Amino acid sequence: MNATSMAPAPLSSNELLDRLADAYNDLTPQVRQAARHMLDRPEQVAVLSMRQLAEAAGVKPNTLVRLARAVGFDGYDDLRDPFRHCLLYTSDAADEGLGVDLGGRRII
Repeated sequence: MNATSMAPAPLSSNELLDRLADAYNDLTPQVRQAARHMLDRPEQVAVLSMRQLAEAAGVKPNTLVRLARAVGFDGYDDLRDPFRHCLLYTSDAADEGLGVDLGGRRII
């Protein structure tokens, strides 16, 4: 087995939302506030910058980095990737007017 085949499969945005929900009670208050915002508004994660999302959540940008690390990612961009992937690879569905379901919300 080579190193490539040993890499874990990437998380879907819904799996990541489940991971955030599972970790929620163990987070510090500020990190919990950021997690709550992401759980309530997952459509913003893919399209807002880290600073914009932090401002919308009422936390400092570094709090998003701490949130990412608390749920097993190296940094915020790694946490954000499943949401971006959802948008990027569902653009054909959007072009056909089907929309994208991200955490129970249609975002396109």
